Amino acid sequence: MSPEVMVGIHYPFLLSLSVIVLGYGLTRAGVLSLEMGRSASRLVINVTLPAVILTTLPEVELVPALLSFPLICLGVGMLNLLLAGLLFGRLERPFLGNALLVVVGYNIGLFAYPLVEGLYGREGLAGMAMFDVGNAFLTFGLLYLVSWYFGGEGEKRISAGRIARTLLGSIPFMSYMVGAGMNLSGLSFPGPVEEVLGLLARANNGLVLLVLGMTLRFRFPREVRRLLGRTLLFRYGVGLAAGLLLWVILPLDVFLRRLVLMGVVLPAPLVVIPYAVEHGLDVEYAGTYANVSVVVSFFLLWGIAAVTAGWG
Repeated sequence: MSPEVMVGIHYPFLLSLSVIVLGYGLTRAGVLSLEMGRSASRLVINVTLPAVILTTLPEVELVPALLSFPLICLGVGMLNLLLAGLLFGRLERPFLGNALLVVVGYNIGLFAYPLVEGLYGREGLAGMAMFDVGNAFLTFGLLYLVSWYFGGEGEKRISAGRIARTLLGSIPFMSYMVGAGMNLSGLSFPGPVEEVLGLLARANNGLVLLVLGMTLRFRFPREVRRLLGRTLLFRYGVGLAAGLLLWVILPLDVFLRRLVLMGVVLPAPLVVIPYAVEHGLDVEYAGTYANVSVVVSFFLLWGIAAVTAGWG
């Protein structure tokens, strides 16, 4: 592998790591705060991330290979839930709920986008956006149902309308629907709107990486360590096994197979924290898991990018 290729792989990760460390260091020094990080994450979710989606998805060429990405994401997510239910099924109900909460869905908008765009440009971003379409149904649909059922509300009725309101109330989800509709219809935004969206989208990468650093915490409460270790091993063991199996059997080019392998080892979605709050699950466990999985996934993606660069 040539030095130029190696630099092209490692430089985006080193650059991203520098911004994450900067955010973490400024927070530890008291210049920034966890509350600022949470506020900035809401800004990302509701403003800059939708801008990225709306400037990317309408331009994606919907070839059959990319159309399979949402189905792959949904399939692996549901497999995770099924296998976790079998493995952790003997746990008491609250502990089972905590275990299942963190094994479904992926943090794409607040983690994967800046890394993948730094590595593979707009083509990589387009592939990850299609993967995230399936992820939206996992995180705002299936994961919400799991947290509701195991969080003490399982005896209460939940309506399709409630799930629909959760989906339709998500600005990123609606951005995907609008972007997909524009892609299929061939419509585009007026020039000034495109310029505003482009400006906001360019702010996304730096904000996401800063937020990751600002919200990182390395506290491992004793009472959550055992379940944390087991669910981390499960999530990444199943993810890597599924990703490598899909690499072998999928009739996709190497670039798209690499994106799939990266997609199935992404960290837990940050919505696990508000879902735990809403439904009475262990918030500290959910927050700790989300933080640790970010660190694990960062280095896994780095390794996958380096190792698979010479494959195919």
